Amino acid sequence: MRRILLYDDPATTNLKLSEIALYLRGKLPGFEIERRGNFFEYHLERLDRSEREGKIDQLARGIASCRIRDLMRPNDQIDFEPLYGEMQFERRGILREPPGKPILLKVG
Repeated sequence: MRRILLYDDPATTNLKLSEIALYLRGKLPGFEIERRGNFFEYHLERLDRSEREGKIDQLARGIASCRIRDLMRPNDQIDFEPLYGEMQFERRGILREPPGKPILLKVG
């Protein structure tokens, strides 16, 4: 079965999943279009509490590691560890907690 999964994000008000799903159904009649809730909530709720906490930390670290440090060099050429505050910022995003103080990064 060919299937397309659409994950909702209430923070993105301009993204109308119902309209996107309807459009895709019209363009791709051989596909099943499935709408789901928030991506992280959907997948994390299936884990037990201790496993969930570890996975959230792992995801937050991975997302924080993707930050661009130097526009002239790819991230794989730079050896760095994400900062604690960056990981906590991403953790709050995964958990959909209100953001704290913004993290300002100087480029250049």
